[in-house]
Amino acid sequence: MSEALYLGKPIYSIPIKNQFEQMINAYYLEKLGYGLYSMKANLNQLTKFIEGLNYFKKNIARNKKDFNGNAFIFKELNKILKKFK
Repeated sequence: MSEALYLGKPIYSIPIKNQFEQMINAYYLEKLGYGLYSMKANLNQLTKFIEGLNYFKKNIARNKKDFNGNAFIFKELNKILKKFK
């Protein structure tokens, strides 16, 4: 999921049944407006996903900076390391 969001791609998620982490990720993916999920593939939800692609892309683009925390992490790590010099 993180790679797709980093690349600006909306996601239609079908989490594996009883896999709690996948179910939570799918729930928040939809809640944040980055895509949709279904517990099993269905035409209605897939149609909604396709019709909403522009909406999902706008939400992803608005938060693009949040999908690659490496720069932030390294900046913060450097601050901490400077304290030990």
